[in-house]
Amino acid sequence: MTPIVSVVIPVFNRADLVGAAVQSVLDQKGIPFEILLVDDASTDDLGATVARFPGAPLSVLRHAVNSGAAGARNTGIAAARGDWIAFLDSDDIWLPGKLEQQLAFLTSRGLSAGCTDYYIRRALDTEEVEERLLAYKEELTLRDLVWGCYVSPGATLMVRREVWDEVGPLDPAYRRFEDWDWLMRFSRRHRLGMLAQPLSCVRFSAPPARQQVTEGLMRLEVRYGSLLAKESPDLARRFRAGIAMERAAMAFRDRKPLIAAWHVLHSLALVPISNLAFAKVVAPRVRGAAYGGTRPRVILPGRPSASS
Repeated sequence: MTPIVSVVIPVFNRADLVGAAVQSVLDQKGIPFEILLVDDASTDDLGATVARFPGAPLSVLRHAVNSGAAGARNTGIAAARGDWIAFLDSDDIWLPGKLEQQLAFLTSRGLSAGCTDYYIRRALDTEEVEERLLAYKEELTLRDLVWGCYVSPGATLMVRREVWDEVGPLDPAYRRFEDWDWLMRFSRRHRLGMLAQPLSCVRFSAPPARQQVTEGLMRLEVRYGSLLAKESPDLARRFRAGIAMERAAMAFRDRKPLIAAWHVLHSLALVPISNLAFAKVVAPRVRGAAYGGTRPRVILPGRPSASS
């Protein structure tokens, strides 16, 4: 049977985690799919994990040299046969019904791509998760996406293959923010659907390498700063405010509160009212502090609690 959806999962040295991601795809019902697992030059025993799924619609594509998430996803998409492409990171999982519900949402609205809300899991030894309800409208444009990449496309994005080909592949020069770059290109021509229902669970692991974040933000500024300034000063200010908030987040992770505060103030100086980046980056941390350093948690739907 020809797949309707091609699910691309890049993996690098996560043989212990990717099995759960694959199983969460195999648990999807009602939509013919294929899984393209792209081994980005792993050195662990990924083969043993793959062997747990005999007869599954699963293909493994191997890189001899590590090329990063962008290059790995591009390899998977080049081999895809489906009308739709869906992304899943190797340490994340989908909830039951994700494919069917998201595809129905997109097709009913005539949209060519979309993301969903998601849960956040900060530890592997618990089924407790934090709800990440993004409070976006159902259709996003460039005006929304210049703020940053808060929709977790690595675990939630689904896009028509023909539109992917039109927009072009992920840029492998980015080791961070390659998804933000792609969404910026996409949203110059298309609307991004946003299904306000958590259908993925995203694991927050080690923070990204500082150099990758710094280089990614610089590439984005070079590519879009002048372009947006010529087209729309308002969009350019929003974009610069989003970049500043990403730098604030990086300083926060580095435990440099004064530098983080400076970047937050810079962002608010650029866009003092309706600053979406502030709402997505700073406000959750403030709410977390109000809960004694943690955020309200729930048990991942469809899974037992640790005490059961």
